[in-house]
Amino acid sequence: MFSRLSLRYRIALVIFLLEACMLGAVLAVSLQQSHRIAADFNADSQKASLDLLSNLSVTALLTSEYTDYQLYIDDVKKQPSIERIVLVDSDQRVVASTHVIDVGHKMSDVIQASHPGWQVSTVNTAAGPLGTLAVQFSDAALSKSYKHTRNLAIGIAISGMTIIALVGLATGFALTRRLGRVTDAARLLAAGNIKARSNVSGSDEVALLSRSVDSMAEAVALQQHKLQEQREYIELLLNSTAEAIYGVDTNGICTFVNPTCLHMLGYQHESDLVGKPIHELIHHTYPDGTPYPKEKCAVRLSVLQGQTCHNDVEVHWRADGSSFPVEYWSHPMYKDGNLIGAVVTFVDISERKQSELELLRFRAALDSSVDAIYLIDVQKMKFVDANRAGWESVGYTRAELLQLGPLDLAADYTRMAMTHEIETLLKTPADSAVIETVHHRKDGSNFPVEISLQSLSTHSGSHDSAQLLVALARDITEHKQNEEELNRLAYYDMLTGLPNRLLFNDRLHRAALDAKRRGHYVALLLLDIDRFKVVNDTMGHVAGDQLLREMASRLKSSVREGDTISRLGGDEFALVFADINEVRDVAQLAQNILTRLSIPMEIDGREVFSSASIGITLYPSDTEEVDTMVKFADSAMYYAKEQGRNNYQFYSQEMTTTAQERLRVESNLRRALEREELFLHYQPQVEIASGRIRGVEALLRWHDSHGRHILPGQFIPLAEETGLIVPIGEWVLHQACQQLKRWHNAGYSDMTMSVNVASRQFKDPRFAQLVLRSLESLNIPANCLELEITESVLMENSELILRILNELKHAGVNLAIDDFGTGYSSLSYLKRFPIDRVKIDRSFIRDLSSDSDDVAIVKAIIAMSKTLRLRVVAEGVETEEQLALLRGEGCHGFQGFLFATPMPENELSDLLHRHAPAIKKSI
Repeated sequence: MFSRLSLRYRIALVIFLLEACMLGAVLAVSLQQSHRIAADFNADSQKASLDLLSNLSVTALLTSEYTDYQLYIDDVKKQPSIERIVLVDSDQRVVASTHVIDVGHKMSDVIQASHPGWQVSTVNTAAGPLGTLAVQFSDAALSKSYKHTRNLAIGIAISGMTIIALVGLATGFALTRRLGRVTDAARLLAAGNIKARSNVSGSDEVALLSRSVDSMAEAVALQQHKLQEQREYIELLLNSTAEAIYGVDTNGICTFVNPTCLHMLGYQHESDLVGKPIHELIHHTYPDGTPYPKEKCAVRLSVLQGQTCHNDVEVHWRADGSSFPVEYWSHPMYKDGNLIGAVVTFVDISERKQSELELLRFRAALDSSVDAIYLIDVQKMKFVDANRAGWESVGYTRAELLQLGPLDLAADYTRMAMTHEIETLLKTPADSAVIETVHHRKDGSNFPVEISLQSLSTHSGSHDSAQLLVALARDITEHKQNEEELNRLAYYDMLTGLPNRLLFNDRLHRAALDAKRRGHYVALLLLDIDRFKVVNDTMGHVAGDQLLREMASRLKSSVREGDTISRLGGDEFALVFADINEVRDVAQLAQNILTRLSIPMEIDGREVFSSASIGITLYPSDTEEVDTMVKFADSAMYYAKEQGRNNYQFYSQEMTTTAQERLRVESNLRRALEREELFLHYQPQVEIASGRIRGVEALLRWHDSHGRHILPGQFIPLAEETGLIVPIGEWVLHQACQQLKRWHNAGYSDMTMSVNVASRQFKDPRFAQLVLRSLESLNIPANCLELEITESVLMENSELILRILNELKHAGVNLAIDDFGTGYSSLSYLKRFPIDRVKIDRSFIRDLSSDSDDVAIVKAIIAMSKTLRLRVVAEGVETEEQLALLRGEGCHGFQGFLFATPMPENELSDLLHRHAPAIKKSI
């Protein structure tokens, strides 16, 4: 009941009760004190009355007997304070009493029968005790006075309590009014109104309480504002994070989700997940489709155990029934030390799984590669990764290899070069490089490799920021062996082991350059074995080969170390002697050679005598043109044969009887274009596999004003030397293109035209534009024109020539090397220049059926061309035997007398017409 009252009534009631208790206590004490005073007063009165009676009794006894006492008692009893008087004699019998009926009775009977309150005293006389006087005083007056006093006190108490109650109630109202404002403010705060304030003024305790409440409200408001900001920030984080997040309690019930989680799982509202068993909704099945029991759920177990869980081999299921691979983390949540659940974050790793699958496939592909692939950290110069071939090729395990770097695999003598190549790659604009080096295996062995380096930059286009290198290392042991074999086939004579014509030309050029720098002579000796054909025809090719090998052996023993001996073909040899100081030294050397060669030799049990004719020319006294040295030496050799063989002859002006003729030819050649003495013949080029005419080669011919036929070998070299080849070449190109256009118009639209181009023409920077304008003006496809260049053009190796060739190639013009094998045939040139076709020189085809060296050279050229993906055409094919051999080696095409000689345009048109079905079948 008390608890239901408001505070102000409680305060008033308490004050009232407290004051009532205090007033009652005071009243009780006052009444008790009044009663005690009245009792004392009554006792005193009784004693005084008793003494008076005693005195009166004494007086009365002096005057009369007991009868007088009765009178006295009757008179005394009139006093209001005396209720009863009894006089007892010595025998304890009543002799006088205020009640007559008491006389004669025992005192004990009278006193026991009446009310208590007796006062007894002994009445003495002179003669001694007379008796006993007993007086019973009446308390009626005292009781009346006590009741009056009590009623007055009660009235006063009621009035006081009423006044006190009113004062207490007023005090309570006054006090609780201010406390009420504090209470109201507190109640509003409790209800969530953080703006409520009591605002009680003053300096008393209520005011202090009010200010405390208001301060607390301010603190609560500030704290709630901070909490709201934190909540909004946390909610923003949860809503903005790319990871899906949900909460789960210890019973597996979802407690919250963020928007990303809803989006990933395909749900619309939080209520779709919150409050529901999360495992049954999103985690009920393994990736393979088998059920995933809740009791085995990794998240569930981690929640119950209060442990962190990480998993990336499971899937979550969307609302539409589809699944996706996830990686999730489960972290336990505690509150006041008690486990209440867990928070789970997960991400969709579909792309990562796909990338991992692709990476596994890529890794498998890399590991299946026979080439070693390395990833190199440039800063540390250490391997970051490698494929299987990468570590197996050098004999290490993968772990061992990743402790090494590229310089650890490089052979000692190649490390400096390897470092230089890597530094150059990182400093230059190029982002890749190809180098050849040597790798060092764990067992100590070495093997050659070709390494393709590719830089990977952290910033596109910035080579200074390159951090990684990808290195693809290919074991080129077999390639090197093949290259050495090809080099041997290409540069060495198979029969004698001597350098062939290609290497001879290189050695001769090098010797000439060195002699020019040092001021020495170079002697070139061309040697032809006398009557070799007789031995070859009479004793057979085996005996002829044996003779050539013996001659080569004797030549080797006749020269100094460092000099070059070469077999140019057939029975023709060449000797290059460098560092010649005196001409007589050359003559002595030539004589020694003749002496050694003239010694008889035994072949197949028969003694064979042989000799040689030698032609000698000197550089630079005879000529400073290396190519001319060969011509001069050849002239001298033929002059030696004319002199009876078995001798040597130095080149001299007297032995060149054609010098004046050369001048005359040059003079007439300058006017040949004006006089329209030049014309073209065309020789078909036939595809070996199909027998079809695929194209023609334009060949320059000259009939001078006197009707004489001048051979191309006589005037074309002269035209090149004098520079006349440039205008003549332009005329040839224009005429050939016009004729090609006429054949295209005639229906042979697949026909191609091959035109020879001299090196002097390539020195004109406008040459490429000249060719392209000719094609454009006649509307001829660029791929129908093929330009044939000699190896001497490539030997110049100038940037201008490379630019022109690349420009023509880019436009679609085909490029071929003419007379391949007679010059400096370098594999590096074939790789560098954009060549489409190789034409084997007729000198190798001429003796193809009888010369094993020529066979070996032709095979080497075809094999090399196939390796470089070049087409091969053989020139000068005249026999079916030659064609059969070429067909067997896979040669693509040929031209020569076997099919047709060079002919005028009208004759070739007739030939095309006769072969029209075969030709047009390919059109």
